[in-house]
Amino acid sequence: MSGALGRRLAGKLLLSGGLALLAPPFRAGAFAADADKGAPAVHAPFRILMILFRGETEVEKGFRDYLRDHHVPVDITVRNLHEDLSGLPAVIAEAKADRPDLVYTWGTGITLGVLGEYDRVDPKVNITDLPVLFTMVTSPTGSRLIPSPGDSSRNFTGVSHVAPLQTQLRAMQAYRHITRLAVIYNPTEPNSALAVRDLLRLCESEDIALIAEPVPLDSAGRPRADTLPALVDKIAIREPQFLYIGPDTFIGDNRDVITAEAIRDNLPVFTGTELEIRTSNAMAGLVTSYYDVGIFAAYKAEQILVDHTPPGDIPIETLRRFKYIIKMGVARQLGLYPPIGLIGYAEIIP
Repeated sequence: MSGALGRRLAGKLLLSGGLALLAPPFRAGAFAADADKGAPAVHAPFRILMILFRGETEVEKGFRDYLRDHHVPVDITVRNLHEDLSGLPAVIAEAKADRPDLVYTWGTGITLGVLGEYDRVDPKVNITDLPVLFTMVTSPTGSRLIPSPGDSSRNFTGVSHVAPLQTQLRAMQAYRHITRLAVIYNPTEPNSALAVRDLLRLCESEDIALIAEPVPLDSAGRPRADTLPALVDKIAIREPQFLYIGPDTFIGDNRDVITAEAIRDNLPVFTGTELEIRTSNAMAGLVTSYYDVGIFAAYKAEQILVDHTPPGDIPIETLRRFKYIIKMGVARQLGLYPPIGLIGYAEIIP
């Protein structure tokens, strides 16, 4: 891509409203209510049942820090499913019996299990009469939690964490012209399968060939990490401009293997989530901070617990600010230096 074209695309990204890259830095206080939060609350601790897929992350750190800093007393019980949804019914039964003040869910799979699809709710299976707050759900509408964007008419609300796919695609095109895009995904993860389906539709509308490779499963139906290097090699032969990593826990857990193999194959990785570029070797990404997602979720929890706002009256939202990050060490290795137009506003990391 020429420097002039890169600058034009970068300008479109900024003017479109899809990326608030020039907005002031995110501040936790931006979400605080007008009332003074400085005085310690006088209230028995609110009981929160936190249902996690793979243990506590930076999301939960932000969540806990916000509640502590805003003097919201909480007693948090953590139930970690260790990436196995078969244990979810028992946790749902526990919630129904113990009746916490709030149920916190992480990820699409857990959230769908707890709440059910909007037109297939079963009160015997799902939680319907307790307040629920979700995080890390890529597409609440696509996963059929809600019938339309922003709808929160049931007894829950939540925070999404990934920039719209169209905005991510524009961000990739700002770096280089795209005719072929590749993705490796875990077909057993709802977040990932949904993102690939939507990405296919978007690529078709943009006349981009999508090379989508599901990770093979073992006899127990689990994705096989040992197949990942060969999958990357298989994709690289077709010379896509980017290998895309989206919201996929399995792929994220194996990010070092995938990005290392991609570098060996001279294949740049673009990510929509933070871990692959902050803690591994994706070359570029349009991401939001997991910690900030947790802060925003905690602000909504505060509205539910302290202000007694019904969850259905609180909008389901995605953070409006995303960072375009470029890992310059990887860009140098691949000989793919970013256009000048991107350097002006991207975060450059070593």
